[in-house]
Amino acid sequence: MFSWILLNIAHATSHEITNPLKAKTISALIQEIANFFLTMTAGVATLVILYGAFQLLTSGGQEEKRTQGRNTIVYAMIGVLVVLMSVGLVELVANILGGNS
Repeated sequence: MFSWILLNIAHATSHEITNPLKAKTISALIQEIANFFLTMTAGVATLVILYGAFQLLTSGGQEEKRTQGRNTIVYAMIGVLVVLMSVGLVELVANILGGNS
């Protein structure tokens, strides 16, 4: 029985674990995460801007609803700018630390 356990342990240690991530370094992983957020932001921002435009179009002359639609679009654009700046900051830090080759 003991030899069977040792055989299984020896067999288990001969397998290699494959890396499921595309990134090979921490800086590359952080860049991949930032790019993911940039991609997600593009889709969400498009939907929020369309929603703001819908609010503007259906305001029916009511100033409060018109302001709400305009604010929705402005906040969506601010969110896009924040994500763009964060991706730029990640790239800058990676360049400073030598993460990009």
